[in-house]
Amino acid sequence: MLGPLILIVARDEHLASLMVQVLQRAGWSTLTANLAQEARDRFTGDVELLLTDCNLADSSGEELAFYLLNLKSSLRVCFMSGGLPATDRRIPLLPGVNFIQRPFGAETLVSFIKTVLTRAPE
Repeated sequence: MLGPLILIVARDEHLASLMVQVLQRAGWSTLTANLAQEARDRFTGDVELLLTDCNLADSSGEELAFYLLNLKSSLRVCFMSGGLPATDRRIPLLPGVNFIQRPFGAETLVSFIKTVLTRAPE
């Protein structure tokens, strides 16, 4: 069995596939979704970390995170964006928010996830 379960919610299926490969090679289990509703349907109590785009086709990453945090308050949440629209500029500024700017390489992603998973919850 692989390590902690990570739910990746990315609009770009190719990007999600690449992240799955990188994270599984690093020892983590993954689930993927392209839409917030799909992520809500796939979410289980075993998910330890949510890695979501800030903007999804059917919702925002922020709305998805709040919904899932109501189901599991210990869930670690990470936002990612390739070009932060004005409406989402506040996300990286919130206390306790984990944010990674795309594009990022495999080593950067693995290091980021390790840091988030090992940091004490705020």
